[in-house]
Amino acid sequence: MNPPPIADLTDVSFTYEDGTRALDGVSLRIKSGERIGLIGENGAGKSTLCKHLNGLFHPAKGKVLIDGEDVAKSKASHLARTVGYLFQNPDHQIFKSTVYDEVAFGPKNIGLRDNEVADRVERYLELTGLSDLAKSPPLMLSFGLRRMVTIASVLSMEQRLIILDEPTAWLDYGQAVLAKEAIRGRLASGAAMILVTHDLQLVAEMADRVVIMSGGRVVADGDAKKILSDPDILMKYGLDPPPLTKLANELLSEEAASEIFAVADFINAVKKKKWKASK
Repeated sequence: MNPPPIADLTDVSFTYEDGTRALDGVSLRIKSGERIGLIGENGAGKSTLCKHLNGLFHPAKGKVLIDGEDVAKSKASHLARTVGYLFQNPDHQIFKSTVYDEVAFGPKNIGLRDNEVADRVERYLELTGLSDLAKSPPLMLSFGLRRMVTIASVLSMEQRLIILDEPTAWLDYGQAVLAKEAIRGRLASGAAMILVTHDLQLVAEMADRVVIMSGGRVVADGDAKKILSDPDILMKYGLDPPPLTKLANELLSEEAASEIFAVADFINAVKKKKWKASK
């Protein structure tokens, strides 16, 4: 028997007070361990959908279930044990006086013992390169470091579903590498992920399933490699293929280009001289 989905949205619609219809009959199932890239143009409904998963919004129509429980009947504090949410702007998430306390806040509030809290904080500070800044006021750090603090804070809760809104925005290369490795470590433990981003190269690296939204609806849902290597469907919804995919399409054979999603893939194809046939 298949386990129930960790998140199940059925015919969900939502309209803002100004009359903007943000979601229009969205149905979506998310299984434990899935890595979903949620993409689409600005205003497509991505953030609104995600805010239904942690109880910030309740549907005007339809139903949202988390682990089989109706979100509309659950307290946000209860949902926070299962669903983590990384906001796009770290300043909307930081409120404690030190980096250590910020990362410790979530684990403390789900009732972990002091030694368990300390273990988690130390682990995620190390994974995100923040150990030396544990006593620093987070709001005095650079924007990139503040983003790393919020990543550590979300991951330290070790929820079964993590929603990440532009997790590598404002990070330099080294920080982005640390962030992605820390996230992958959490996913390796079986957590599901919804990655909301305009960076399709990041989606190619991190996701195995892609959901495209447009006009408050799900317009495509499937294997990440198939969707990201299909320029027609991406162009239809105003999306550019990942940069590596675009380069591969220019230089490599069609068969080879369809498998390029990371730098290592591209290097291997070049070594094997899978060039596009000259006209």
